[in-house]
This record gives sequence, structure tokens and C-alpha cells, in this order.
Amino acid sequence: MDDCLQYFMDDLIARGKSANTLSAYKNDLDKFIAYLKNEGITDIADVSETRVNSYLLELEKNASTRTVSRNVASIKAFFRFLDHKRIINSDICYNLKGPKIVKSNRITLSDNERELIYNAVDGDDIKSMRDRAIISLLLNTSIKVSDLVLIQVKDINMVASCVTVSSSNKAVTLNDKVKRDISVYLEQHDNYTDESYLFSSKQDKPLTRQGVWKMIRAYGLKAGINKSINPKMLTN
Repeated sequence: MDDCLQYFMDDLIARGKSANTLSAYKNDLDKFIAYLKNEGITDIADVSETRVNSYLLELEKNASTRTVSRNVASIKAFFRFLDHKRIINSDICYNLKGPKIVKSNRITLSDNERELIYNAVDGDDIKSMRDRAIISLLLNTSIKVSDLVLIQVKDINMVASCVTVSSSNKAVTLNDKVKRDISVYLEQHDNYTDESYLFSSKQDKPLTRQGVWKMIRAYGLKAGINKSINPKMLTN
């Protein structure tokens, strides 16, 4: 199954998909394949529509409607590709439907705008590295700012690729991009302990929620985005 996923990712790369799109597909499908393996399924041809629906029902217990909908799209695209390449006999996800997302007038950011905000952090000083790691974490996980500012160094587990959120004691998966940005930041911020807050000020005090909001808005303006930006618009 891992070979099938790599084949699919290589095809997406060849078709010029953005880094954020590639990361979203990889994260969704890594979790799906891990679930299948845990259920004793090692051959992609043995996956049934019922099994896929069971996974999505499990996902719905802890994920937002938008996250479930994105996972449905990722899984459908994966099986459509496998069917097209004749790796499987038929597309078992052809009729798979995601949860209905209620539209609102909430202002959102496009993938391109999200990327522009990330790229607006162009310095190589410790503050820029910290800000880049913060934005990377918000862009690639569902962590709230109120939880982000309370993350301690000991909460990061690079081996397991996750961070433990203290408010819920749940582990949130980190992709390679986030791990790299956090690692680069910590390599320069060498005067910390396990008990230190991951993201601190010059005075080694934890950042405030308001401070992060102000920082995000500043990078939004620097990126030339004419919207009232807040951190919630960055989270996936």
C-alpha cells in the first residue's frame, strides 16, 4: 500500500500540485493506510467500500466536517487513480460522498494566500524562525492559538511526528514541513529546557494569544493580502 501511495504522490507532483495540496493528500492518506494496516489489511485490493466508510465514521468522532470532507476527497482521488492505472479492479469509492458543508459568509484564505503568508517570513534571525514555525504549525494542523502558546518543548515528539495538546491531552500529527521548521528554530534557540515554552518572547516568556494574532496580521499585510486576517483562517 505504501508503494501505491508513493505512485499516487509522484503523479500529483508530475501534475504540478502545490506543496500544500501534496501535504494534505499525504497526511490524509498516511492516516487512512495506517488505519487499514491496524485492521490487518495489507493489500490495497482487499479494501472494501464498507471498510472506507467505517474509517470515515471513526474520523467523524474527532474531526470537523471540513476535515472529513477533505479526507473523502483525498481517498476518492487515490482510488480513482488506482482504478485508472488498473492497480485495482474497480473504483470502490466512486459513489462515496462526504458530509455536507454549510456555507457561510466567513472570510477565508486561498491556498495561494496561505502560502504567501508563510513566504512573507523571509528573515533568518531567531524571531523569523520562530514566526515561521508558528505559521507552519497553524497552516498544517488544527491546533488553536490558545493551545499553541502553551506548547512546551517536551510536548514535541519528533520521532513520533506529533505534538501533545495540553488542553485535551491529544496528539496532533506533524508533517515533515512543520518538523523541519520547528527543528530549524530550536537549533538556534539553544537556551531552552523541556519545560520551556516552545514559542517565547525575547524575555523567554510565553507568547500571548493576542501577540500571535498581531503577528499573523502583520505578515498578511506584508504579503499584500487585503483581508482582515486572523489565525483561525490559517488552520486546516
